[in-house]
Amino acid sequence: MKRILEHFFNNRSLSSISSLLFCLLLFLFDSNSVAQNWQNLGPRGLSIGQSDQISMAISKAGIPYVGFTDDAFSHALMVMKFDGNSWVNIGPAGFTGNIGDAFFILDNNDTPYVAFEDYQSMSGTTVMKFDGGNWNVVGIRSFSLGNVKKLSLAFDRNNIPYVAFKDLSFGANNGRATVMFFDGTNWQNVGNPGFSSNDIGSIKLAIDTNNSPFVVTSDLNGAKVKKFDGSTWIDLDTGSISPGPVDFTTITFDDFNLPNIAYQDNSIQGRATVKKFDGLHWIDVGSPGISTGASEYTSVIFKHGFLYLSYIDNTSSLKATMKIFTGSTWNTVGNADFTPSNAYGLSPGIDTSGIAYVAFKDNIQSNKISVMYFNPTSGISNFNPYSLKHNIIFPNPNYGSFFFQSSEQSTFKLLNAAGQVIDKIVTKTSDLNCYTFSNLKPGIYFLVSPKLIYKSEKIIVLEK
Repeated sequence: MKRILEHFFNNRSLSSISSLLFCLLLFLFDSNSVAQNWQNLGPRGLSIGQSDQISMAISKAGIPYVGFTDDAFSHALMVMKFDGNSWVNIGPAGFTGNIGDAFFILDNNDTPYVAFEDYQSMSGTTVMKFDGGNWNVVGIRSFSLGNVKKLSLAFDRNNIPYVAFKDLSFGANNGRATVMFFDGTNWQNVGNPGFSSNDIGSIKLAIDTNNSPFVVTSDLNGAKVKKFDGSTWIDLDTGSISPGPVDFTTITFDDFNLPNIAYQDNSIQGRATVKKFDGLHWIDVGSPGISTGASEYTSVIFKHGFLYLSYIDNTSSLKATMKIFTGSTWNTVGNADFTPSNAYGLSPGIDTSGIAYVAFKDNIQSNKISVMYFNPTSGISNFNPYSLKHNIIFPNPNYGSFFFQSSEQSTFKLLNAAGQVIDKIVTKTSDLNCYTFSNLKPGIYFLVSPKLIYKSEKIIVLEK
């Protein structure tokens, strides 16, 4: 084995043995038990009353959280997390009192934050954070000049909170976009308040790795993306992003710190469209009109080198679908239209292992909140947590070529992040063997066997 290792390292560049950000889950399980369907995470209908204003977040440890309003508490906010067995409250139920629009997020340290339209204090913007026992106001209540709608929270690399909203204060700002940040004592405007050109329909805020805030908004003229350059908000490409009106705008950043946006495109019957900024212009990610019919609650997330798109589709009774972009096409994650009924308020999340989650208002459960998840390696049997020590895979991560030694002689299936079998590895002996997959695109893959299951390990294929 030593001679094989020396040969491998002496005949490859440093880049071929360098490490990677994230990696493939290495599992072994019964080949007949791979679940290709979405499953419930805990009981359906978690809330006591009808839910609304749903936001999902996943901690760095892979713990799912949800924030939502519950009509059983006079439309007050609830935040819950899944502890591995059940959903538990984060702080007291209904801690905000009656509110309007709301948004929930975890900061860089996984501390829960909420922003909401505060009916208890002039319907302005209020932000609260959880200190481990209680929810506390950040700054003062209702710090915006007037009423607000469509709130969105984000944190920069220094963990400074920013909030964006549709500003309904009287005067020139009415209905336009405003962004504010907390300086440790007070909430301050980021640039001019009401900086958008028109009354907006939706707004989402995101901050890149250079701590530059971006917003994507919708209005009657289409989608608009603006970046704060340190003194003013500037348009990202003055050309047209969309040919007509849009809604349900969202934004995320890829590995190159470039923004990607998704929206309901009303120029093509409301179907979902994703675009990427290439540094100069906005280009389509795949073909425009990704959904079968008119989409709602479109949301795009960049995780592990992939874009994930989720939405509900009017052609399937407003059930939810999630897709992953694999470099040329959008592939369905699990089964399409997987929610049992319409899924208003759909909010997605992807954890560090590539497990996908969605939270939604479950129509069959009297519009209470439900959460579902998809794990390409779920349905596992014959768990053996000690099997890993008998197997070797390196380099980990890699560029599509790696050595693999298994304690069993078997046929291992190679699955992509959508759970599709794309290739096989046949081990005939227990020797260390080299395998090369020249067609593997950068991203996460799953290695599975019909006999055993390994405990979770992460590997990824990098771009050459």
